[in-house]
Amino acid sequence: MRRIIKFSLLQAILVYCAIWANEPNDKDEQVFPVDLSVFDGNGSLLLDWSFPDSILLRETRIYVQKSGDAEFNLLIVNPSDKQRFLDQSCEENSRYFYRVEIEDVFGRVFSSDSETPVFGTCLESEDSASFDQSVESILDLLLTYIQNNLAEISPYIDYQNLIDLIAVNDPTQKTWIENYPLFDLVNVDEMIPTLNSIIMDSDILREILEFERDYRNKLLITPDEWLSFVENALLTVQKKWQLLTLSYPKAINLIENIEPIRIVGLNISNEEQRELYLFWFHPEQNNVSEAFLLSGDEYIDLGEFKIENESLISVSIPEYWETVDLILDNILLEQQGLNFQQSVSFTLNGDITPSDEPFNLKVGIENTSLWLNELIWNPSSLKLHLEVAGNPKYEEYFSIYLGDKSIWEIDPISGFETQFSDSLIILESDIHYPIQISFEKQINGLSETVEYIVLDTIPIMIQRYPDGGPWQTMEFSTLGITNDPGLNDYEAELLPELFVLYQNYPNPFNSLTRITFDLLDDAVISLFVTDATGRIHNKFIEDQYTNSGTYHFEWNGDGKSTGIYFFTIQAQVGSMSPAIMSRKMIYLK
Repeated sequence: MRRIIKFSLLQAILVYCAIWANEPNDKDEQVFPVDLSVFDGNGSLLLDWSFPDSILLRETRIYVQKSGDAEFNLLIVNPSDKQRFLDQSCEENSRYFYRVEIEDVFGRVFSSDSETPVFGTCLESEDSASFDQSVESILDLLLTYIQNNLAEISPYIDYQNLIDLIAVNDPTQKTWIENYPLFDLVNVDEMIPTLNSIIMDSDILREILEFERDYRNKLLITPDEWLSFVENALLTVQKKWQLLTLSYPKAINLIENIEPIRIVGLNISNEEQRELYLFWFHPEQNNVSEAFLLSGDEYIDLGEFKIENESLISVSIPEYWETVDLILDNILLEQQGLNFQQSVSFTLNGDITPSDEPFNLKVGIENTSLWLNELIWNPSSLKLHLEVAGNPKYEEYFSIYLGDKSIWEIDPISGFETQFSDSLIILESDIHYPIQISFEKQINGLSETVEYIVLDTIPIMIQRYPDGGPWQTMEFSTLGITNDPGLNDYEAELLPELFVLYQNYPNPFNSLTRITFDLLDDAVISLFVTDATGRIHNKFIEDQYTNSGTYHFEWNGDGKSTGIYFFTIQAQVGSMSPAIMSRKMIYLK
């Protein structure tokens, strides 16, 4: 028993001593294995250090001792958030010793080895014509190398605009049109082979690696990292270049087939001053004096605003204009509503987006996780069918606004597959045209308008085809399913949980097929079959109150033409917006 007590007492004493020894003491400097490395470089020395994650850092101090000096001197305090520092104050052909001290939040100090400190030699800078002080990354180094080679091969051709495109993430046809001088675009075809021969050259990696002594320290890269960093940067550049070359013909095709002149922006500086911006794509095809803006019985001759060798036209328009028609050679090229409260951009894809610089040429809206995917407007019945689609992020919420009034709050469910959500909105009869529908995103309490749609007394059926692409006119509704016939139908996970609409069986079918759905709540139901033009061929149920349950219907295609048909269900509970979903079926005789 005594042995047990003595042993326990001894344990307690040892634990107390350990705790006491580890208490912070401002006066103590504790030598801790801070791992420090120093790498030689031209006119510089690179320091790289590390320490255990258990240290709660408060301050970093770097000390330096030139060979032959008696003591260490403080060089810098808290050099950066990174655990690397480039000493460019060293004298060439001289040796320097370094010590790094780490002070934690308790006041304890940990140091690299001060008895045998790490050292390096500041090398003499080579007088290299290729060295560029502006290089700040390996990407800069690669582009500088490419540019220098181009200057030797084609000294009288300016490749700068083309080289700048390589720095853009995921280049597409949008990159070409928005970032390259439009009227020089056709000449790029002659420049691509030369640039391709440099970027895809098998020797380019070896030649870039030879710049190590000049640039490695400057870019804060260690010798062990140099090869992999250069390889990764080169692969990225080559991939971007391949994307650019693939998307170039698409950009050319878009420009060559676009109307000669387009409305590209509306600038609203105040309530009484509005400017409409137009871009002249093909001035050689028509005389600008034959182009007009028309609103009601008022018109503006665009020839009065055209400046020689300028493609952009800025026209002041009356503040009371609500719509404008663009007329060229007595042909209506474009019609736009103008009831916006802020400056907007009219993109080449048919999007209308907020813009502080509406005169910038834009292809389409920026990518969003959820987008306005389909719109059907019937002014006679005041019915507005909307569909949104996408793969929303968990922290994002979306709304549809009529003017400043919210008409549809969308609360999406984050997932991995494309989701679709539909809504039918019946507008009030006292609305004033044109109508402005806005699609807004909320994240972290901040609201951002993504896109506008302007409606007037003309019926509209538009969709993004394929899903998320530019607006296109459609012949029939695909509400609730993908607009791309090449893709499989997805379950409409965003739809209110009123029903589950199953794929018909068999499909394809000859003569008979069965349509099945589960109604999850009592609701007013409509179920009908349409063809590809939207013409209704059969109504199983029309605005009928139906109890929850499983329902089966058979459809006989006898007497019908071979082709694609759609069966659609619409369900509504109380005053809620109806939930709509369609599925495609194929009839083969």
